[in-house]
Amino acid sequence: MLASSENTITQSIEGAKILSPRRNSSSASDIEMLAREQLEHFHIAPDSEHGRLLLYRVQGDIGQLWAQRAALLA
Repeated sequence: MLASSENTITQSIEGAKILSPRRNSSSASDIEMLAREQLEHFHIAPDSEHGRLLLYRVQGDIGQLWAQRAALLA
């Protein structure tokens, strides 16, 4: 069962890397590491309000991200 779970995680990170701007150079082994690499790529500080929201989005709160995005674009 553990091997199946690890395989799913590996497939998940590889699938996520397809859309990453660092897909060919990423050393991320999980989704949060990949998100941090992307923040760095786009020069977004992870401890900024927007950076924290993006990292939080990685953990599943898309509603708050959309609200922040709308506020940034307004």
